[in-house]
Amino acid sequence: MPLETVSDDKERKVADIMTEELTKALYESRRCTIVERENLASVLKEIGFQMTGAVDPNKAVEAGKMLGAQYILVGKITMASLTSNGPWLATILSGNENVGLIGAAGAATFGMLKGKVALVYRIIDVQTGEIKIMGEVEGSEPGNDAYITMHKACKEASKNFLKDMVQNVRSKVIDVSAETFYIDMGSAGGFRKGETLTVIRETTPIEVNGKIVGMKEV
Repeated sequence: MPLETVSDDKERKVADIMTEELTKALYESRRCTIVERENLASVLKEIGFQMTGAVDPNKAVEAGKMLGAQYILVGKITMASLTSNGPWLATILSGNENVGLIGAAGAATFGMLKGKVALVYRIIDVQTGEIKIMGEVEGSEPGNDAYITMHKACKEASKNFLKDMVQNVRSKVIDVSAETFYIDMGSAGGFRKGETLTVIRETTPIEVNGKIVGMKEV
């Protein structure tokens, strides 16, 4: 879904960049099938979805059902900053062009910049409306060009988002033969060749005031 922003148009362009980077990351992961953006835009227009302000969860779920999706991703850009390491002021993005960093003398400079972006996101089950995964990721990258620097920061945040997604893919060991573990999920469940999995065995319960609050793990 279109990402929300904390403020106004100053972060809208960053939100658009982040949306594209998240879409690209999910597609390249081969873990899911992404709904075409053109189809999504058409459905959002049909149900009167507002592109500004807070996202109505009911509208988002309705759009997901109309598109035949299993899950929807909603999120908000909570921070989008661009700073310099010199005596120059921060700048903002304006469309696809850079706004120069203006010093006291009024001259523009494109010295070393630092772009930083933060995203809070939720993955929602379309059928139940249940939040399956919730998290927050950040991206921080240096650069010499305002637009490219923020683009790199969004790309880094999308990579961190994908790491969160991978960590939330869980399975069970169903058999062990010699040094081989067999699990109840394969490529159809999101696992890919070359990935490293953590195998955990629960041992004794952890009790607090007579109640079991968790299990010790090996």
